[in-house]
Amino acid sequence: MGSLSGDVLDELARAGRIDAVRDLLCAAGEAERMAFGPEVAARLRAMRAADWQAEFDPAGSYVLAVLGSAPTAAAAESLLCRRDLRDKWGRVPVEHALAVLHARKPPWCGDLGVRLGARLGGDDPWAHGWQLVAALCAEGGVTPPVPSGVIAGWIGHLQWPGLAASRLVPFAGRLRADPHLDLLLPVVFEADRTGVDLTAADWDPRTKSHVGPPAFPAAVAGLVAEGRLDRGRILSATVARLARGGSATELRAFALLHAALGPSVPELAAHLGGYARMLTAAPAPVAGLAQRCLRAVDKAGLLDLDTVLSAGALVLAGPVKSLAKAQLVWFGTLATREPARLAEILETAAIALDHPAPELRERARTLIEQHTARPAPGAAGVPSNRPEAFLPVPMVERPLS
Repeated sequence: MGSLSGDVLDELARAGRIDAVRDLLCAAGEAERMAFGPEVAARLRAMRAADWQAEFDPAGSYVLAVLGSAPTAAAAESLLCRRDLRDKWGRVPVEHALAVLHARKPPWCGDLGVRLGARLGGDDPWAHGWQLVAALCAEGGVTPPVPSGVIAGWIGHLQWPGLAASRLVPFAGRLRADPHLDLLLPVVFEADRTGVDLTAADWDPRTKSHVGPPAFPAAVAGLVAEGRLDRGRILSATVARLARGGSATELRAFALLHAALGPSVPELAAHLGGYARMLTAAPAPVAGLAQRCLRAVDKAGLLDLDTVLSAGALVLAGPVKSLAKAQLVWFGTLATREPARLAEILETAAIALDHPAPELRERARTLIEQHTARPAPGAAGVPSNRPEAFLPVPMVERPLS
């Protein structure tokens, strides 16, 4: 089989014979492996970009050689985080890495896993570095760290597992079976950016295409329905993530999850603050979701009018016409239902008289005229039967077009 040497390692690595590299490292004694360590380090430091352009990428064999010869976790981290290797940890099969580590039994597996986990980047979650980090942490009996790079690597591995057989298992099945589900799923909701597309559909290796609905929201909702995940916690995390804001693309998976959960009116009422923040600060699709949720709570008599007025004022002052139109329709319903507070409702609706869209200005004018021409019984404080009363200057100075 040969002995450990830089020449033998390089020859095997360039021939794609990573199995032989594993066997060499496992067969050697620990003293020989330790003596080999400086040679591995020297080889890596001497390699140039062209040295990595072999028919078979030698990176996996060199990662394995580092694991099989480094004296400490710090030394292994230093080599594995070199520019040539740091994005290629996934090139070594996890079972090969574990075979070498089991032969060595180093006390620093967990330490190295934590160190590498903290260095994972989210730019290429499909590089599968997460698999090595998870294996090292499990071997050392430690909890993996949870920076954003770990989340990207974890989700990326679930979306595109390295083993062909694993790809035949739907994403929901892989998520359910993953040992890190309870640790890492909450962080997906807490991270502003996961570095991975959470709306990706399952990949079908038979058709070589993505099929079905977005896999992540459907899988999480399915695990909630099974009772594997706590419904209250997932709904709270979903609302909090949507309320925290971001681009429509970043929030789409969480909006789909919210729809899949289908919250009841009492559940919606328990998260009024979150929906109010969404209505005024989120991208239009998410703000529309929040508006519909708040209207459902209002219809059930569980929403305070002051909340509607304060949030509605910001909507009418904003640029999104669809939201403003729906808000005026809502205010029309409230004007009929809440005669005692008609003045406040119409005063808020009058904000739309300054909207840049002519059709919204006309809609606001019509709403005010309808409810001031014949004030409802019990209406208090309606100052005039003309919409001009709600403006700081005469309406003639504010043309509709």
